[in-house]
Amino acid sequence: MVPDYRAGNPYQELLSKELEAKMYNVEFDSYPYGLFPLLQLLRKHKKTKVLHIHWISELLRRASWSNNNGVYRFKCLMLFIECWLIRLSGKKIIWTIHNKFAHEGYDRKRELLYRKFLVRGVNQVIVHSKEALEELEEIYGIDFSHKTQVIHHGNYLGYYPTYNKEKQEVRESINIPNSAVVIGYFGQIRSYKGVELLINSFNELNEQSNIYLMIAGKVDPNEYADKLIDSVKSSNIRLKFEFLSDQDLINYIEMSDIICLPFSDTLTSGSVILAMSCKKALLLPERAKIFGCVPDKGVRYFESQERLKNIIEQLDLNTIEEMGNINYNKATNMSWQTVAEKTVLAYVN
Repeated sequence: MVPDYRAGNPYQELLSKELEAKMYNVEFDSYPYGLFPLLQLLRKHKKTKVLHIHWISELLRRASWSNNNGVYRFKCLMLFIECWLIRLSGKKIIWTIHNKFAHEGYDRKRELLYRKFLVRGVNQVIVHSKEALEELEEIYGIDFSHKTQVIHHGNYLGYYPTYNKEKQEVRESINIPNSAVVIGYFGQIRSYKGVELLINSFNELNEQSNIYLMIAGKVDPNEYADKLIDSVKSSNIRLKFEFLSDQDLINYIEMSDIICLPFSDTLTSGSVILAMSCKKALLLPERAKIFGCVPDKGVRYFESQERLKNIIEQLDLNTIEEMGNINYNKATNMSWQTVAEKTVLAYVN
């Protein structure tokens, strides 16, 4: 599997563990430098039968060094040729498409060309929902459903520690009343994740309300933190801009009543799966329906800042608890054993 993102993302660790339980030997590596990096990987890992590509940002970065479109198209063609050489050697090459586009903000037209060459070159594609497949086929202008496995993201049940502080204790530490309705956003904070929209919606609420917002996580880049701090107008907003340990993350989720993840444009979200695994209700943008895994009765969708504000104003604790239970029941059915079984199908087809 490449690249090795296990340090910051449990996805690969949990998937590889279940694949190994099915007698697959899973190795990880980074993309080597030089011509034909994928072939280099297979020369290095001689026993490998399946090369499973996950994120391609590093490959895109290397292909995009030149502004010359002719050079770029040649690099795209080389990628396609490399894939076919791998396939002619009897090896399989699989690509899990986690994102529509890289978060680094490459030229979309050029990146799309690279992705179209890759999707044509690999043996099999994995996507996390049928909705994602439909949108990707529309974006790429290619029908690749015949070589695609739809495999939902697995749950996080049993992966993170259980909370070690009671809800009231955590709330007191950040000056939030125990009787309040708390909306939480936790995890990495970047401009594309829509946190500003969430803050602006909250700024418009009546400050006498008993509804609070807690945003915690590492901000990237650091300068973005100043912009977010300056945007806060409501005294009911709490900010904690630092890396969260797994224990702190779980404690903050546990003390929240509902999780809001207003990210802009992605195909899946581990944060959504984690919230569901923790029995939490969700507030998500309309475009998050592409995930295809959140029960309709476990989420409230919004299409604008005004709509999000209205939903927040009408939150009811009894309904929120029921929504969280519905999400948890769905999460229990999203096992990594099932994910691994379906991934094996992609490997052998």
